[in-house]
Amino acid sequence: MRIGLYWCENQRDSKQSHSILIVFGRSLNQRVGGSSPPRFTIIPLGYAFPRPGMERDYGIYPPRAKALRSTANLQLNWDVPYEPGTLKAVGRKDGEIASTLEISTTGAPAALALLADKQVIAADRRDVAHLTVQIVDENSKIVPVADNEIAFSLEGEGSLIGVDNGNPRSHEDFKSNRRKAFNGLCLAIVQSTARAGRIRVSATSPSLRPASLTFTSQA
Repeated sequence: MRIGLYWCENQRDSKQSHSILIVFGRSLNQRVGGSSPPRFTIIPLGYAFPRPGMERDYGIYPPRAKALRSTANLQLNWDVPYEPGTLKAVGRKDGEIASTLEISTTGAPAALALLADKQVIAADRRDVAHLTVQIVDENSKIVPVADNEIAFSLEGEGSLIGVDNGNPRSHEDFKSNRRKAFNGLCLAIVQSTARAGRIRVSATSPSLRPASLTFTSQA
């Protein structure tokens, strides 16, 4: 089961927020927003998943597949009016809970958080560490609509060899020392030198609290 990417304040501008779920259960309970008492919608699915595959050539389905109620792309889609709070989906099979997912409203971007996939890299001029920058709110939740530009600086026995954000539409320079976030995230890649030592990376962005992280390279 898969629920939408975010449930944030900017969706208030539109009358409805589009949610996509891929469901493998028999029924779905959906809790909407921060209602008091909470509002639940029970959706009996009645869909067959997965849909039987094709036969022989592309686009040729067996008669049994055409008779089943299903969707063309194995997704159930519907619109949910936005309100702050939590959107929760509970999938049930034979009356038992099979899967639970939820997404919550986040606040405004407030700070940066910096995470590394390694605390130690080899001092061989080849090893790298991947540093993820998160744009978070005051409750340390990632703000998935944030696209602030982030600048990187480095001290010690390493070099910044690349930045990215996962946005396929971005034309920013991969070899720069700055990058706009995409879905609240950004990536920096740091490579070791031939000398062992400490490497300190800092990330800054206007109006956001900065973040820094220190790791080491060893011979």
